[in-house]
Amino acid sequence: MATNNNTSIPVMRAAATEHLLYKTKPPGSLGALENWAEQLMVVQNTLRPKVDKARMLLFAADNGLAAGAEVSQYPRAVTREMLKNIASGGAAINCLCRVHGIELKVLDLGVDTDQQHQDVEHFRLLAHGSANPLEAPAMDGVTFSYAQSLGRKAFQAAKNDGVQVLGLGELGIGNTAVASTLLGAATRRPATDVTGAGTGVTGARYEAKCQAVAAVLAKWDELIPIDAASRTGWADVLRTVGDLEIVAMAAVIHEAAVHGGIVVVIDGFITMAALLYALLVWPDAVPAIVQVTLFSHLSAEAPAALMLETIAAAALARGADKEVVAKWQEPIGRWGLRLGEGSGAALVIPLLRSAAAIAADMATFQGAGVSTEKTE
Repeated sequence: MATNNNTSIPVMRAAATEHLLYKTKPPGSLGALENWAEQLMVVQNTLRPKVDKARMLLFAADNGLAAGAEVSQYPRAVTREMLKNIASGGAAINCLCRVHGIELKVLDLGVDTDQQHQDVEHFRLLAHGSANPLEAPAMDGVTFSYAQSLGRKAFQAAKNDGVQVLGLGELGIGNTAVASTLLGAATRRPATDVTGAGTGVTGARYEAKCQAVAAVLAKWDELIPIDAASRTGWADVLRTVGDLEIVAMAAVIHEAAVHGGIVVVIDGFITMAALLYALLVWPDAVPAIVQVTLFSHLSAEAPAALMLETIAAAALARGADKEVVAKWQEPIGRWGLRLGEGSGAALVIPLLRSAAAIAADMATFQGAGVSTEKTE
């Protein structure tokens, strides 16, 4: 089922809900596991969903804001050093993907290095990362479109390979500042409301990060729509103050909504920014975007709760079902994570496998010969 076919989604959701009612358990006793099972059934259009094949897409890029302002505790060189570490199998995301049987695909969209790695797909849209939005748009129209096309191709490759669940992850020093800028544009809230510690900045460096976010928002104020309810203008905002990996992830999400069949697991604050802008840039796809995406956790980044609230409001303003959004906007976990890399998404994929098993393999009352009659 292509989940952009909104007439079929309610029918399948009703069938999935009824299917779970007949399982050998009190109704709702498996809590959120039943919500995830229902979502898997709807997206896969079957009462026997599977999560046999899961893939993590990790998009890496440097950004110009980190080159032009003090927005991180670490220098930009750490992006290329961590890319090398991931390519060598030594990062947290490598460990989590190995232990949980998740295939890891790493796409370099513009890390500031000439080094090539065997297990990394290098595209290098911009040799040194995106431009500094304090001086110029982060990317031109051609690069913006190409970053989207790479995200779409990554989704299509996963679909062709029979992947049932996709996790999204990212790598790039300073990209929490970019995500904060995108949130600030969508909410028109002060920089201090939308900016967190990221890699752990405090004191004067945190103030500098807030000042950089505020300066970018002030420079491009006339470009930003009046509020998040506006249905146009958001692609220009994303191109001007966003970065390459967020653009690519937003395109993955939109492609999943258009073509269906795969649940996309959102990681932390930066991937949430990609989800927010998928909702803003493609308003007609919003109900389907809500259906195919799932929040893995609520990041420890301070403005993550505001990001989640803004995402839910944007979805409702664009026609998403209120009851569906109420279930959807509840993250699976609150574990204090703020690493990125897709680490939170990797942690919940085993839970989705459990949900699929409940839907597909758990006996019904009739099949197991278990009475459904209640005592007086």
